[in-house]
This record gives sequence, C-alpha cells and structure tokens, in this order.
Amino acid sequence: MLFFPFLAAIATFMKKIEGPIAPLTWAFVMVVAFGFVTLFFAGLIFTAAAYRLDRPDAVVSALSDIAFLLFVMPAVPAFVQKLLTGFVILGDRRAQPILPRWLGYMNLWTGVLLLPGLAIGLFKTGPFAWNGALAFWLPAVVFGIWFNLMIVAMLGAIKRDALGGE
Repeated sequence: MLFFPFLAAIATFMKKIEGPIAPLTWAFVMVVAFGFVTLFFAGLIFTAAAYRLDRPDAVVSALSDIAFLLFVMPAVPAFVQKLLTGFVILGDRRAQPILPRWLGYMNLWTGVLLLPGLAIGLFKTGPFAWNGALAFWLPAVVFGIWFNLMIVAMLGAIKRDALGGE
C-alpha cells in the first residue's frame, strides 16, 4: 500500500505533462489499480498458507504456488504502466521537459524487461521459473533500478519547480 503514493506522484507528473485532458494518465491509474489486485491477493494467500501450522504440506505448497504466481506474473499491468509512463514523458514538447527524455526511454525498456515474468507458469525450473534469473531476478533488479531512477528524476523536477506554473 505504501507504493500507491509513489505511483500517485508519477500520475501527477504525467497529468502535468499531458494537460487537462489526460487519457494516458487515467489509463495509468486504472492499470495501477488492476495490478495491485493481484499483489494484494498474493499477500492474502501467503498469509493463508502460513496461518495454520497443522495444514498438510500439499495444501501449503499449493497456496504458496498460487501466491507466487500472483506475485510474479503481473508483468502485463507493469508493462503497460511503464509504456504509458514512457509515452507521456517522451510526448512532452516543452523546451525544458518536466521529466528528462532518457527517463521515458528507461520506462519503455523497463516495461520490456519485466515481460519474462509471464513465463513462470510454463516452467518449474530454470531461468524462466518463478525464482529464475530471467523471470524473477531480471525483473526484480530492473524494477529496483527503475524505482530509484524515477525517484531521482522526480525529485530533480520538484527542485526546479517543474510542476509549478508554466
């Protein structure tokens, strides 16, 4: 839930870039809401798996599998979020854009690099498994880099008062 204010800040920047009619910003907000449903249910299912210690191992294993699938597979909403953010940033035609253009390209690449998470339902072991290098660790590292660079870029825009008047 603490991630929502961060995504709201991104939406604020997107809305400022797009102007009064902001279809990509509203699409971003809707995709954020949809994407968090899966993460919320993953947490609930993880909690259910650990709630009763007397459950058979097969039940705990099945619950854990469902939770991990819900946790790692929301690659499509994350992909769409990054595409929308990238398109809005790259669409800023101001002399000094609110957010730097490189951030738009970084969002597009981040979206693409999150897509291997879709493969976890097809592989039990290997690089595309739920804990594999390509399906889990690549998106996790890319997400961490994206998160930190978004913070740096947004703080830089705030320091130069990019969200202020025209």
